[in-house]
Amino acid sequence: MVHHLYFNDKLDAPRKSRFPERFMDDIAALVSTIASDIVSRFQKDTEMVERLNTSLAFFLNDLLSVMDRGFVFSLIKSCYKQVIRS
Repeated sequence: MVHHLYFNDKLDAPRKSRFPERFMDDIAALVSTIASDIVSRFQKDTEMVERLNTSLAFFLNDLLSVMDRGFVFSLIKSCYKQVIRS
């Protein structure tokens, strides 16, 4: 993602306008799918769930430095809600 921003001269652009809306929707769908996978595997494969959860956490952490932080925090909130509901 940073590579894309660099080559499109968008590193200095405001965070909200760095990526198209469609891409942000895709990121939200990806995070939601992974969170659902974490919830569905919770009782079956705890080791896999731990790795998935850690990878998702690092991914979201990395997004905080590149994307709109409000958007990333909304992703974190939706993941939290999915896990709590289960």
